[in-house]
Amino acid sequence: VQGDYQDEVLQEEIQTIVGESPLLAMTTLQDRINMDSSFFDGMYRTVLGLCFFIIVFSIINLLNTLVSSIVSRRKEFAMLQSIGMGDRQLSRMIQYEGLLIAIINLMGTLVVGGFLGYGFVRLIRSIASGYLVYTFPILPFTGYALLILIVPVVISVLVIRSMKQQTLVERLRTTE
Repeated sequence: VQGDYQDEVLQEEIQTIVGESPLLAMTTLQDRINMDSSFFDGMYRTVLGLCFFIIVFSIINLLNTLVSSIVSRRKEFAMLQSIGMGDRQLSRMIQYEGLLIAIINLMGTLVVGGFLGYGFVRLIRSIASGYLVYTFPILPFTGYALLILIVPVVISVLVIRSMKQQTLVERLRTTE
């Protein structure tokens, strides 16, 4: 508390000296931090919006990959079921394939996104604000990971329900 009081007194004295001369100006570290904070709040919102767009796009891409893979292999699935594969086995196979794609997606996101985030903070530190510190966004990544891992499971359930609406013979006859 004593140090804070001395800092305030010293700052007031310097401000008095600076105020007497029109050629002098004073900016404190706290002033700079406050200016940077408002700048980074705006930048944070922009980056967050961009990340949200990328996440939605990646989920749509994952959905597209899974659905197109399943639709193009419907006859193959019907043949596998005709030689004894059960609905549960088919569902598990589709889930594991989807989870494999999702895990590869997560690994790429973790590596590329982590390095890009770290590099971006290093760049900002070297250009403008030397006091920035990179911290990995664990909570957003965990939410993203859960969402990406749930999508293949939901897709497989929906596909199996969709396939159950047709008999095995109808699915084998269909040429898509």
